Amino acid sequence: MIGASHLPGVLIPIINQSYLLWSFLLAALILKTRFHPSQLIGALLVVAGVALSVLPPDVAASLWQGSPSTAASTLPGAAIPSVELKYVALVVACFSLPALASIMKDKIFREEKERLGKPLDIFVVNSFGSAFQALFVVLLLPVTTSLARVPLDQLPDYLTRGSQCLQGLTPACGTDCSLSPLLPFAYIVMNLLFNVSMLLLLRSIGAVGTTMVSSLLVPLTIAAFTLVPASFLPPPTLSSNFLLGAFILVCGQLTFNMPKLKAAFGRPKPA
Repeated sequence: MIGASHLPGVLIPIINQSYLLWSFLLAALILKTRFHPSQLIGALLVVAGVALSVLPPDVAASLWQGSPSTAASTLPGAAIPSVELKYVALVVACFSLPALASIMKDKIFREEKERLGKPLDIFVVNSFGSAFQALFVVLLLPVTTSLARVPLDQLPDYLTRGSQCLQGLTPACGTDCSLSPLLPFAYIVMNLLFNVSMLLLLRSIGAVGTTMVSSLLVPLTIAAFTLVPASFLPPPTLSSNFLLGAFILVCGQLTFNMPKLKAAFGRPKPA
């Protein structure tokens, strides 16, 4: 949060792709995974595809023409030369933590399957993960409130206004909460379904494979909001660089899975 607040919004989805690179690195260090060269090339293509699909068309066109200064001037809010590398490094470093959590879940699934002789129940992993997440949210309240510039003595009033907004009431700050509680509860339900689905996928194909699949969420989300626009959000448009980025991303996915595709569809050699 600290690092992202000092970065142009257009850079954040691109920097977020460091999660994929962390997953590869930690899988090699902790799980002793050895990757085929085509898998590494596929991962780089996925990162490039996601980055290209989220760039605004004017920025992508300027970069394509080899004019970084022009591209920087088109970024909203801040120019690339004014970005401090320490904040970029901070955001990149922070993505090592969720990548590490994913790798450790993968490790637990593998070890427990060998020990128990059957796959570990995903709800056990999800319950423990959610419990510790809630615990650390409470323990880190002094830190998060200071980052939000909310003094601890004002925390009860802050929580009261939040509960009023959750009920669909208008709090004293005047925030528009007309879509509550439907929107927050819809988010909670979708988030639970997403977490369970990702854990099922992680247990089946591992942490790195899950990370590769989740990289598809960025262009799919943009496409979904374009084809089925929400009434409370401005309708996005699909630019040419988005389509090119999505194509590169799919090529990266195919390249990453090339060894498995060859094994699945390869014909046995004649005797």
